[in-house]
Amino acid sequence: MDANLLLKCFAETLQADVTSRTAAEKQLKEISVQPGFLGACLDILETQETPAHVKKAAAVYFKNRVVRYWASKDTNLRVDEGEKPVVKDRIVPVLLVVDHSTRQQILPAFRLLVSLEFDNWSKLLEQTGQLLQELEKSEDYLYTAILCLVEITRKFKWADNQSRSNKLDPILEQTFPFLLSIGKSLLSQHENGVELTETKAEILKLILKSYRFVTYYEIPNMLRERDQLLQWGEFHASVISMKPPAYAANTDVSEQEKSLLQVAKCYKWSVANILRLFIRYGSQNSLSRKIAYPEFLNVFINEFMPHFFNHILKVVEEFCQGVRWIGLTELYQLLEFLSHCISEMPTWKLIKPHFEILMHHFIYPVICPSDHLLETFEDDPQEYINLCFDTCGDYDNERYAALGFVTTSLLKHAKFCLPPITLMIQQELTNVQNDDSLESAKKKDGLMRILGSISGYLVDDDSIAPLLTTLVVPNFKTAHEFLKARTIEVCSQFADVQFAPDVLAVITHGILNNFDGDVSLPVRFNSALSIQAFITNEDSKNALSQTILPVMSKLLELSNEIDNDAISIIMQECVESFSEQLQPFGVDLMSKLVHQFLKLAIEINEASKVEVDDFDANYEDQGDKAMAALGFLNTMITVLLSFENSHEICVKLEEICAPAIDYVLVNQMDDFFAEIGELIENATFLLRAITPIMWKNFKLLYDIFEQGSGLLYVEELLPCLTNYMIYGKSTVIE
Repeated sequence: MDANLLLKCFAETLQADVTSRTAAEKQLKEISVQPGFLGACLDILETQETPAHVKKAAAVYFKNRVVRYWASKDTNLRVDEGEKPVVKDRIVPVLLVVDHSTRQQILPAFRLLVSLEFDNWSKLLEQTGQLLQELEKSEDYLYTAILCLVEITRKFKWADNQSRSNKLDPILEQTFPFLLSIGKSLLSQHENGVELTETKAEILKLILKSYRFVTYYEIPNMLRERDQLLQWGEFHASVISMKPPAYAANTDVSEQEKSLLQVAKCYKWSVANILRLFIRYGSQNSLSRKIAYPEFLNVFINEFMPHFFNHILKVVEEFCQGVRWIGLTELYQLLEFLSHCISEMPTWKLIKPHFEILMHHFIYPVICPSDHLLETFEDDPQEYINLCFDTCGDYDNERYAALGFVTTSLLKHAKFCLPPITLMIQQELTNVQNDDSLESAKKKDGLMRILGSISGYLVDDDSIAPLLTTLVVPNFKTAHEFLKARTIEVCSQFADVQFAPDVLAVITHGILNNFDGDVSLPVRFNSALSIQAFITNEDSKNALSQTILPVMSKLLELSNEIDNDAISIIMQECVESFSEQLQPFGVDLMSKLVHQFLKLAIEINEASKVEVDDFDANYEDQGDKAMAALGFLNTMITVLLSFENSHEICVKLEEICAPAIDYVLVNQMDDFFAEIGELIENATFLLRAITPIMWKNFKLLYDIFEQGSGLLYVEELLPCLTNYMIYGKSTVIE
């Protein structure tokens, strides 16, 4: 393999000129399948004189070649068997000498090799041992050695003790005391004034992850021993209690950016590891009974947890006092840990005396929106909805974890926990009732979010209607849109409360008046959801019936702005509840529904054509769009059925629906086959005839069965096929 040719190709792949770049990429694609390509890439990476940008390109190509084709079934593309030993022998020395950025590029390839080749790679342990014996040379030797150990332990993450003990236990006995010693040394240095750099923090993180991997599925015999549990447990507690380095408290960097710091990940994994042990091996649940370590559980709960809990309380106390920084990922894990402490009786006894203080000074402030979240409200309102209102959204954030703490406390200990929570909400809302400043608005939002989350426990409480009337409903008039959105949401969560008629009128008009186009998206979204909540109330339904046509238009506009199936479900309910009022609007409504559905269907279909090699972390998940599209189809069916007594309009509606049916069947979008079948079934039934349009669809149905995609949906499609036999019998016979 000509190394100079490779160097030239890699360099030209980074050129601005499209022609040069394309030619170089084409040449590399041809060269990459030749024996010696991977070894030549390692030569380039190992050579200090190679320019950094060329090394980066070589690392990317090396990684892609190994990850995609090391074990490929395609013999023409698979990595040459003669080259594999060369790669395995040389990859660790290359990891040692390259810079950190290049090392991260190569790491996925190394991880795959350990996973696939460990049993046939004796030199890996030998090279790792040599690195451990030469730590005094540089920090890179320590980092690379621990990196190797992490990937080795990762390989055994999902293996049980029976299958892995012969291979893993000897490695643990030789290396884990060393890892613990290194970890303690780094913490001691930091405590004595030697700041924990990001490199040292990453080494600490890798040690924590090694422990996580080997204890994830089962705990090795060695680590179940009392002294090992307490030593490793104390190490985790020491990491949690470690004073954050000065750079972590830098106020010029956002919390989101800080969460990417290695030291933030150290805090995160130190809590997450103990939480994992607690849930899997230290709890009275079915899993703990299945994987039972009685001696471990006894030591963990009775000796370790009280001590560890005190560390957690101290960290939380310092955070609440404003004297300690906690990263977002650590905060999430701390809240998850405290929630699980509530679930288990031994640890509930630890948390019970501190519950009210934790609720007032820790949980409630965390739930209040931050400045960054309010920036999201302005800059990306749809993301704000996902973070703050979407019941199917991302729960992996600190506010949902804090709400989870509230929910768990009431689920497990409602009698003890509900009174102080409701008292706190009432007192704190009263304190800021007449203050519409931004800071008070944040507090109101947090308190009302807690109130909404516990609505199921309060609907039948006689005191809740006066509380909502005096402390929540007045916030319809707030100048802060985010608080208005929360007010609407909370009112809808208490829709079953018996409000006074004048209060209900204020709520209803507050919802409908905030459904205009010039109002922010989160406010309109919650107004839409509230329509669904109050539509069963006769007084609210009467008020809504007076404006149902503009409301439906606004719902359609809203569905065009946000991919959320809740909107289409609300439209469906409106069609069912106000079919008479909507009849003049039916044809226009159906046209808009078909347009919205086709817009989503085309986007979903195009996204489904992505090549496997192009699939990466930037790929946009189409789940929300698919759910919204299904909602549109169901609303189309509902609209169609509402005109069962109007033959002429049904014919028109069938014509309008045709492009949607056609697109789904032609492109074999099987996620929508059931709904398309129902649409065809209802259209043919209402007309009691098969029109030329539907005969065209029959041919498309035949095609999906002939090509196989329809065979899994026989049951769903059978009713529409039956209608063809009933209403098109004469044509079929002909």
